[in-house]
Amino acid sequence: MLNAWLPVVAYAALIFTLSSLPDLSPPGHVANSDKAAHLIEYGMLGWLLIRACRGSGMHPPARGVIAVALGLAVAAADEMYQGTVGRNRSLADAAADGLALVIVAVWDAWRSRRPGGRER
Repeated sequence: MLNAWLPVVAYAALIFTLSSLPDLSPPGHVANSDKAAHLIEYGMLGWLLIRACRGSGMHPPARGVIAVALGLAVAAADEMYQGTVGRNRSLADAAADGLALVIVAVWDAWRSRRPGGRER
């Protein structure tokens, strides 16, 4: 069970490490590219959380609810932390994070219920 959660902890640490960089921004100058980066970043966190919950024996929809709740806690803590290192706190960024987490949880629930879907 611990092996399932270590990647989550490591990835959350990476998120906070990147949040420590005051001038971090996505490459290029595309409007809202930071929101796309948040979708990718927290989509990966959501996948790792779903994987860890599955490894802990949780079944959908409980693992989706737990993954979203834990992911939102990380997102909220990350936004609060950013304000302490000279970066902007953003409700829009947190919303993008939450959207990514919900998408992954819905995908997992759909995948596990479809015919031929594997429940692990």
